Amino acid sequence: MTTSPQHPHHENHIFRLSSAHLASIFVSVLVAGVIGSFSLLWSMSHSLTRINEKLDVLYSRFQSLDSAQAAVQRELVLLERRLSILEEKVGVHGR
Repeated sequence: MTTSPQHPHHENHIFRLSSAHLASIFVSVLVAGVIGSFSLLWSMSHSLTRINEKLDVLYSRFQSLDSAQAAVQRELVLLERRLSILEEKVGVHGR
């Protein structure tokens, strides 16, 4: 019965090929991870930019409401003064 001859050179070539494949897979996974990380950072940055813009709009509206409230408060003070003047005139005429 004949046995097939062993080819150590052939086995070594297969081992080197799989090492090259493993290195290629490692590099591919590393590159994909870096690209994924940058993509995630860009997405988070874009989301934070949109949130910041919405906060700016809300702050602007708050400032508008604050100045409107101050204007209403000033108008209220003027109306109270006019009312007190009218009450004095009515009080004077009523005597």
